[in-house]
Amino acid sequence: MSFAEGKCTYNTTTIIENGQVISKKEIKVCDEVQPIGSESFLTKEEKMQMFETGLILTFLFILENM
Repeated sequence: MSFAEGKCTYNTTTIIENGQVISKKEIKVCDEVQPIGSESFLTKEEKMQMFETGLILTFLFILENM
């Protein structure tokens, strides 16, 4: 996920020999800023897996103690 908001610069390097382009390198550099507090470090899938694991362990604990 990128938070660059269009603040990118492009650096291009071109090597020319005898009037012919030998190689061309383009580098894209972006200043990315992630807003604090807007997102958790866990993805939705990780949260769902943790919930399912907790639910299964709780169910097994109840069954063992019956």
